[in-house]
Amino acid sequence: MSLLIDTLLELIRNEYKKEELEWKISSQMTESNKRDWEYLWNECKKDSEFDPMNIRMNMLNEMLKGKLELNVARCEYGQVIVIYENGINKKDIPWGLWGRILRLYSNKNNNKKFKIYLLANSNKRVFPNRNKKITPQNINGGYTYSCNLETIIIYRAEDATRVLLHELQHSCCLDDKNKNVDDIEAETEAWAELIYIGLLSKGNIREFNLLLKNQIDWIIN
Repeated sequence: MSLLIDTLLELIRNEYKKEELEWKISSQMTESNKRDWEYLWNECKKDSEFDPMNIRMNMLNEMLKGKLELNVARCEYGQVIVIYENGINKKDIPWGLWGRILRLYSNKNNNKKFKIYLLANSNKRVFPNRNKKITPQNINGGYTYSCNLETIIIYRAEDATRVLLHELQHSCCLDDKNKNVDDIEAETEAWAELIYIGLLSKGNIREFNLLLKNQIDWIIN
């Protein structure tokens, strides 16, 4: 294995020696969440190439009508505001793993906590029709703003943990600004996959290699 992967797996093994973080989950927004809600509302009103069907605003409107459920989850390193589409199982969110991820990405020299907005809907990624160009609608599941820990938006339930890892790379200023956008995105996605596999393997090298091979085989086939 490369030195980078060995270092990553050692970091993850050390993380799993720690206790899981405690999450406090509420079905109510507090006064302190007012600015968070305003941010989410204004963000979802914007046109976005990542969300051309405007799933974000549709979900907010359905939630305001009382048709969708909202939760606010908080831990030591940040909060997640979640809106669940009907049919999405709340138990599918691996809060223990998400807590470990936020702790791994946290910076002791930065007191800011992560703010994540998860619009958990069942819209799946699908390839376009033959001869049609692949667009963000086909592959993207979230976005954020570079070097900003408070702007992570995930708008699919599918593969939300990998999307979280991808967006954390951007929000934590890990992009190489000397590279073009396509190269940055490819590198970010590669690291998100490797870190996700590392977390699922709990840092075990043999399990990591097996999961990595399975993922490569799935991509190729």
